[in-house]
Amino acid sequence: MELPKGLQVEVTNKCNFRCVYCLRNFWNIKVQDMPLASFKKLSSSFNEMEKVVLYGLGEPLTNPNFMKMVQLARTSLKKDSEISFSTNGSLLNAKLAEKLLKEIGVNMISFSFDTIETSALERLRVGAETHTILENLKTVSKLKKFSKYPFSLAIEIVLMKDTLDYLPNLIEFAAQNGVDKILVTNLIPYTEALNAQQLYLTVSETSYNIVKDFLDEGWNIIHDAVMESHSITYTGKSVSSALEKYRMFWKKAEESGYWINFPILLETKNNLELVEKTLQVLKESAKLASAYNIELQLPNQFADRKKRICPYVDKDFAIVRVDGNVVPCMEFMYTHYEYVNLHKRLVREVVFGNVLEESLENIWSSEKFKNFRILRKDLNKNFPWCGECVYSTLNCYYTLSSERDCMGNEDSCSECLYSVNIAQCML
Repeated sequence: MELPKGLQVEVTNKCNFRCVYCLRNFWNIKVQDMPLASFKKLSSSFNEMEKVVLYGLGEPLTNPNFMKMVQLARTSLKKDSEISFSTNGSLLNAKLAEKLLKEIGVNMISFSFDTIETSALERLRVGAETHTILENLKTVSKLKKFSKYPFSLAIEIVLMKDTLDYLPNLIEFAAQNGVDKILVTNLIPYTEALNAQQLYLTVSETSYNIVKDFLDEGWNIIHDAVMESHSITYTGKSVSSALEKYRMFWKKAEESGYWINFPILLETKNNLELVEKTLQVLKESAKLASAYNIELQLPNQFADRKKRICPYVDKDFAIVRVDGNVVPCMEFMYTHYEYVNLHKRLVREVVFGNVLEESLENIWSSEKFKNFRILRKDLNKNFPWCGECVYSTLNCYYTLSSERDCMGNEDSCSECLYSVNIAQCML
């Protein structure tokens, strides 16, 4: 019997919050709970799995059968297998927390919030009551020592311009309240407006370091290099050092195995201080977390095309959506638009089957799904990275959607922010 090592189950895509950066604001999907009968059928496949994660694009505790689902998962899994879920924390009261930790036994609960500052949190996560969330987290922390199974308390943070300055204080709060792990993910911009909040670059750090001291020159770098090239071609005379400088950039990059995407780099010239500030805040946060013995899982702020990994393929995971459809990852979970590499991109959902119609084993073992995973075992070899390519900013046909890329791959991962660890999910 062939099954994934882990499974993420979206028990609902409903939510009692309306976070300003959430995909749920930008889709047109039927909002629903997973029926208990569907989960029960699915749970028959849990017995050989190492981990089950109960969340998707919704708040798990809004499903009225959530506690029964956790109990089903626990009784279906081996004793040493793990159960975890992510929550906005608003509904996890003391009674539920005590049952989850002391009676059923979960291994990790992750509270998803970005700051302990009331006005900021309630502006970003519309519907949130900061006091309730923080009190619920403190309750879970107090119950840790009574947990039936080994247990970790975690926090998830979305990093962007509006939350960067709050990270150190959040680490201090975490240390004072028994938090074991903090996962930081960068914002995924679903619109151009959200893109203005991003703190990362989709080019390599090598490329950035080569040209950052010259970015104040703006597009003059390109203009002067082109004009000098024309001058040399038609008059045989050099009128400036622009072309030599441009060639120097490319030589250094290519010697390191990278390309230089000038349009994206030049777009950052007004945000150079913010880029450097972000790197400094993350460095200081890492030191602070280490001093408190908190596991801090930081994202990348640059995209290294030579170090791409699909987290779902790497961990041998799949997702079962609320409607029973089996999808490979968060990126391909629902059809949606993203704004990446200075352009709008349509990401199409990828569905391999439905557990209400056939077994998870058959879906996971299907040739189509197996080939999908095999190809992504080596993303660096099999998929391009558009962040390094100037055409990605110039309406290249292959960047309009995930349907196909310039290497002929269907359902392309050529601009997936998860693959370069700019975006992270709690698995």
